[in-house]
Amino acid sequence: RTEGVGAFYKGLGLNVLITPLARGLYMAGAELSKETLGEGTALTDFAVGMNAQLLASIAYIPRDIVVERCAIDGQLKSQVGSTASSAAALRTILSAEGLAGFYRAFLPHQLVWVPFNGIFFAALGKLKEAEAALGVKTEERYLLGVAN
Repeated sequence: RTEGVGAFYKGLGLNVLITPLARGLYMAGAELSKETLGEGTALTDFAVGMNAQLLASIAYIPRDIVVERCAIDGQLKSQVGSTASSAAALRTILSAEGLAGFYRAFLPHQLVWVPFNGIFFAALGKLKEAEAALGVKTEERYLLGVAN
């Protein structure tokens, strides 16, 4: 109530910088896994999604920690110092907790996102098979939209 509209954009700078990197790691993990493990079965497609998520977590988790700290700045200021901006949050976390502070949510993050991404890739593979069975040409696939 007292922070104004700018409070909605805390952490935006870091988001703009880190999200493309994290997405690149995600896609690289997916492509490398497809080359290494293959694709086409639910199990290999699940593994592709899992590996993509694990690699992308290198960037996604620290980004999430900083953005979340910025969001609750008013509640934490007296305990850990200011996290009013991405830069302030980075300094505060690094000085108070070290590098480990950026990965404190690693396990809970993986428990949510590894199954999600594994299921996503497995379902994506099955939907591609369904499109092929319906005779949809590769360049005309609309069933899956952007994911295709």
